[in-house]
Order: sequence, then C-alpha cells, then structure tokens
Amino acid sequence: MKNLSKIVQSLILLMLVAGIESNAQIKFKVSGVITGYEGGKVQLKILETTMKPLKTYTANIVNGRYSFAGDMEYPSTTASLDILAGEKKANFKLALDSGFNEHKIDFTNAPAKIKVLNSVSDVIRIRLDSVNKIPLKDSISLEGRVVDRRTLSYFKVLEEYPDNFYSLWSLVHITRFAGSLSYSDLILDTYDRLGEDLRSSSFGKYLYEKESKKIANDFASQNGKKAPIFTTLTNDKTQFSNASLKGEVYLIVFTASWCGPCRKQLPELKALYGKYKSKGLKLVYVSSDEKLSEWMAYTKNSPKEWIYIPDNINKQFRVVSPLYSVQYLPTHFLINRAGEIVFNTKKANGGMRELEMALEKEL
Repeated sequence: MKNLSKIVQSLILLMLVAGIESNAQIKFKVSGVITGYEGGKVQLKILETTMKPLKTYTANIVNGRYSFAGDMEYPSTTASLDILAGEKKANFKLALDSGFNEHKIDFTNAPAKIKVLNSVSDVIRIRLDSVNKIPLKDSISLEGRVVDRRTLSYFKVLEEYPDNFYSLWSLVHITRFAGSLSYSDLILDTYDRLGEDLRSSSFGKYLYEKESKKIANDFASQNGKKAPIFTTLTNDKTQFSNASLKGEVYLIVFTASWCGPCRKQLPELKALYGKYKSKGLKLVYVSSDEKLSEWMAYTKNSPKEWIYIPDNINKQFRVVSPLYSVQYLPTHFLINRAGEIVFNTKKANGGMRELEMALEKEL
C-alpha cells in the first residue's frame, strides 16, 4: 500500500507539472473554521516568490467558517491570511497547495494561532520560518569560505522534501533575496537533490538557468576579462552600447537613488570625474531604480556628460546589471583602452582611493 501511495503521489505531481508546462491555471479550495471570533472578513493573498501579492480573495466569516476557491500559478506557494474586521485582528503566513486546504484558527487565547491541516508544504514553511530565527552573523567555514548557518540550514530543510513542489518554490524564493553570488553553487547543489519531476519542470529549469547564468556572468566580469558588451536605452531613450567606447577609458557605476552609500559617495565620484575628465575618462551611470522620476530627480545635478542608464524601470529592463553580476550597490567597473576590466569593487572591496590608484595607471 505504501508503494501504491507513492505511485499515486508521483502521478499527481506529474499532472501538476504538466499543468505548469502548458501554463494552465491550477485550482485550489480553502475551508476554514474560526473559534473565539464572530463576524468579519478574511482576505487571502497568493504571493509570488518575491512575497508580493499576485491575487487577492476576500470571504465573509459566517457562523465561524469561511471558504475560498480560485486559481494559482503553481502547485504550492506561500500565501497570507488576514482577518480584516472586528475587534480581533490577525495576520498569518501559510503554505497554499492546489486542491483542498483546511484551516483551523483559534482566537480563544492571544495571540491567535492557525493550523493548516494535512499539509506537508506548511510543515516545510514552519521549519523554514524557524530557520530564519538563526542570526545571520552565525557563520561557519565551508570549503575555504565563510557561509552563514541560516542559509545552509534553509537548504538542508528543502533537501529533506525533494519531491514537494513547495521545496522548489522556496528555493526560487531564496534566490530573490540571497543576493550574494557565493550561494549560487549551493542553490544548484540543492536543486540537484530535488526529484527529477521538479528539476525538469519549467520552474526548475528557470532556476537552473538563472543561477548558472549568474555564475557564468560573474566569471566573465572579473578583472582581466573583456568587459561584457551591452546595448540599452539612456534616460532620454536613445540607444547606447558600451562598444561605442572602444579605445576609451571608462567607468561603469551601478547605483540607485534609494541607496544610502551611493548618495554618500556621489560627491567623491563627481570630484574624481572632475579630476580625470580632461584626460579622457568617460562615466556610465547605471540605475537600479524602479521609478524613472526618482532616478531623474536624483541625477539632475550630476554632470551632463555622464551616460545615464535606467536599468530597472518597472522591472522591465535589467540588461546591464545581470551581465556584470552586480549584487551590491554601489559597484564600480573600470575598463581600459583595450576593453578589459582592470578594477572592480565587487571583487576588490576597495573604495574611491583604490579606484583612483587604478585610474592613475590607465590615464
């Protein structure tokens, strides 16, 4: 019977993955019971891997019960549940699976508690939430580098559930926030331990290609390598390619209006440019701002000769930053007349002094 159960589970997963491949919407239902609470509304938000809402459903609480039915993009995801009305309010994070979901909420004692019944996905979520309590400063040495214990523990939990789609969803989720390229190989190691059905799904392939490309781009943007060539639009919507700077010494600066260290460094950057522009220095200023108005306001008093590139407006571009495997702001790349990267703060962790020393050698 256990073998039969595993076969049935595998068939279900295959059917769900097939639904993903064909971009079909996946159905879900929720039935909830609330004790110690009368009236009001409940709101269910289906979250994407960045934790931003994709869809929102609202239901009335009637006789201590509520229910939802709708569509979801993946077989498992994270959702939030909000009690909207009445004197007692609460917010819960939970895993939402395709098919039938059953909740029990207890308002008898504060704080209110929720239980998602018969859900392995929610067990994974609870364990991951527990892992998130580990301090980021708690680090260990792994193969000659320092890695925080929280992230390693996160991966280990997912490896215990290799055939649950929520493990893949959670692995994609952490790639949106880990930031540090040093985790890409560990993410791929965890991916390799997932079941074949998950790895071969479109979501699994997306994860593999994304992290593999990060590693490749990081290698391609190291000192001594030819600067990756890009073509994109500037602030005034004219096309620009750094290939047009062939034979020039130029500096690419990755920044954003909301970046505190970037704002603090900007006067130094202007002074550095003022010192070396007569020697031929060119500067390409690349933004991670999502709103063009904020980026334009931030740069209105900067030198007109700079080449301004909005690289993340409405999250639609992202042309330059991925090519140079930018993880933190500000990041600087100095390119010599041969088109080679001769200095980058991503690897050197240097500041303006180190950058100027590199400039002195090139101009």
